[in-house]
Amino acid sequence: MNTMNNINRAKNHYINRAGRTGISPLCLAVIVLFASICSASASGIPSDPNKDNNLLKAASNSNRLSPSAKRLIELAKTDQIELLQWSMMLYNRDIKDYTAVLHKQERIAGKLSKPQEIAFWFKDKPYSLLMKWEKNAVSIDKLLYVEGQENGNMFVHPTGTWAWIKSVKRKPRCKQALKGSLKTADEFGFYRNMLYLHKVFTKAQNSGALRIKYLGTSSVYGRDTIAMEATFTGKDCRYKKIIMHFGKETILPLALAFYDQSGNLHSSYAFSNLKLNTGITKDTFCKNKNKM
Repeated sequence: MNTMNNINRAKNHYINRAGRTGISPLCLAVIVLFASICSASASGIPSDPNKDNNLLKAASNSNRLSPSAKRLIELAKTDQIELLQWSMMLYNRDIKDYTAVLHKQERIAGKLSKPQEIAFWFKDKPYSLLMKWEKNAVSIDKLLYVEGQENGNMFVHPTGTWAWIKSVKRKPRCKQALKGSLKTADEFGFYRNMLYLHKVFTKAQNSGALRIKYLGTSSVYGRDTIAMEATFTGKDCRYKKIIMHFGKETILPLALAFYDQSGNLHSSYAFSNLKLNTGITKDTFCKNKNKM
């Protein structure tokens, strides 16, 4: 596979931990795009992933960095790992910030939660995240996190009895966060999660446990997408399959659904109203401006 050495260096640098499940009494830490696929792949993403410029340099003189629905369909049918590499390279070159509404549903402690809607603003450098729950907030309804600031803490606004508090300072991987979500605040975003998925897919492929299937064209909140399915057959795989919808225009995963080994929906994530490179400034992530 082309550029495999480069992507392996990138993912090994960024990924060192896996997803978790549970309920958080105070800081329902951030979600978000993907749960871990195989329990043996106990790895995740560290808090300071600089992008791999060598990966871009290696492909800069080829057509692999040209967005193409035709190529998307080809890779969806033949090589979803290569598709992830391609999407990461495009992201690395083109995307600086984005805003959207995240539609999220997770099975926690055996119970499927109510669908949540979360508006968010994200900036890549420095890694900055603002989230505001619009529907079915649980223990928090606002989260602010900027890597390298506030001694590595995030700010969350609690709901319920403690809603009168402006905000509570917590580590992204505090005890409550680790119990309350599949991904923490420092694991958010398309790029970090695609790196994680790439590692898990590659591990499954190397063990002969990965099967891929092209599902055809689809639509996610008004955007044309290509749907595909990855099935995991290994004994140590946590999920039976993942269904992914990549945008024809954005070449990004706009919707994902995870199913456990019993075939039940484990978690789903989708994005609506996605806007790329809107010029988000650091003021968007100001604590005082967000009344936190």
